[in-house]
Amino acid sequence: MKRNIVIATVTAATLIGGTVSAFAVPGNDEAAQTPTSATSTNVRDTDDRDGDDRDADDVREARAATTDAAQAVAKALKAQPGTVASAELDHTAKGVVWDVDVVGDDGTWHELKLDAGNGRVLGNHAEQEDDGNAVKNAKTDAREAIAAAQKAAPGKVTSVEFDDGAWEVELQNKQGQDQDVRVDQNTAKATVTADHDDDSDDDQDSDDD
Repeated sequence: MKRNIVIATVTAATLIGGTVSAFAVPGNDEAAQTPTSATSTNVRDTDDRDGDDRDADDVREARAATTDAAQAVAKALKAQPGTVASAELDHTAKGVVWDVDVVGDDGTWHELKLDAGNGRVLGNHAEQEDDGNAVKNAKTDAREAIAAAQKAAPGKVTSVEFDDGAWEVELQNKQGQDQDVRVDQNTAKATVTADHDDDSDDDQDSDDD
């Protein structure tokens, strides 16, 4: 996700069990958000491979994240008050992290990186982004969307994002299969929109034909 960084450095602040540090390099978002020290999780990355290898990576990342999505959201809000717009599990060279976008009370967007193992905040920087009023005005927040999605499709949440007036939640079940759930922003009604395992079965049936 590419954005224009508007604040290069945020003052470090103390957080339970660790520190909140910020880092940014103008014009290089990816470099700005790479943790400078190893996280408590480390998963071998095989992004240069395809198919089953990438699926296996996703399973390992999800299992390595002992801080779940709801906990990551709560810790992000403790470090940066506001409204969470998205949270996504990601793999970096330093380990597995949660990328959490928060719309501050003043409307400024912040992207935080949290260690997916112990929940420690690794970085927080402000950035230019679209108007955040839509997510701030949603009747269902990120944590409520996570709970609703897990009730509809039990599993470990790997991504939650407010998009086009609803929450889009991705989960991974105990078998390592991915599911997508859409949660209504007004009623918190959850609808399973995609079962990736079923898609794989359909593809296999097509190949057999």
